[in-house]
Amino acid sequence: MLKDSDKVVLAFDEKPNQVVGFSTSVSDGALSAYIPFLEVLPAY
Repeated sequence: MLKDSDKVVLAFDEKPNQVVGFSTSVSDGALSAYIPFLEVLPAY
């Protein structure tokens, strides 16, 4: 899932040193992009 995405963005909380969210996108590189996943832990 992450390997084949054009972009991957991770959100970290430094204090517990953990990933708290992520997003992936697939793009044509010019005009449009699709965001299939946008996940964030409920506490954030």
